[in-house]
Amino acid sequence: GFDIDRLYSRPDIRQPITAEMMTKMSNALVRVCFSNYESYLFWAAFSLAFGAFLRVGEITIRSVNDMGYVLQKDDVTMDFNKNVIYVTIRFSKTDQRGLTTTLALKSNSSLMSALSNYNSARPKQNDLYFCHLDGKAMTRYQFHSILTKTLQFLDYDVKRFNTHSFRIGAATHAFLNGKSEEEIKNMGRWRSSSFKR
Repeated sequence: GFDIDRLYSRPDIRQPITAEMMTKMSNALVRVCFSNYESYLFWAAFSLAFGAFLRVGEITIRSVNDMGYVLQKDDVTMDFNKNVIYVTIRFSKTDQRGLTTTLALKSNSSLMSALSNYNSARPKQNDLYFCHLDGKAMTRYQFHSILTKTLQFLDYDVKRFNTHSFRIGAATHAFLNGKSEEEIKNMGRWRSSSFKR
């Protein structure tokens, strides 16, 4: 049906994170995070969020009840021969029943190296993919907090960005690189044409 509220809804002021910003953030994280491990963790999370059009709820928890919904260690595999990263999304906004979706990302060297560095450092016995050195899950609050600190460090207007900026940045980047609307819709697992906003 026609959504009258959406017609008069406020314009979306969230800005996309760009590929150029990603490069700057990679260097800034070393200054912002309190340890090398944390900089590996957040750079891998930021890189995958951007590279796979991820929603923040697919990789971070709000409470302990979310543990089974986010990426587990077996959900991210890298095929170095084919240069492909496979990411299995267990639950998402468009998959509430947990049917799972596996993405095959044609990798760029930056994403491959971000995940490789993190994989070699992460606690191997932990089932969660994104976790701190003590094994605790990465929370949505922490993800947002480190993103804000990193953007502040780089003198960006933090009010114009949030965790969703990776997803809209990925879509914008794909569009600027010649991907069709249908391809972008599939890459971001959008059901509607809301991504055009």
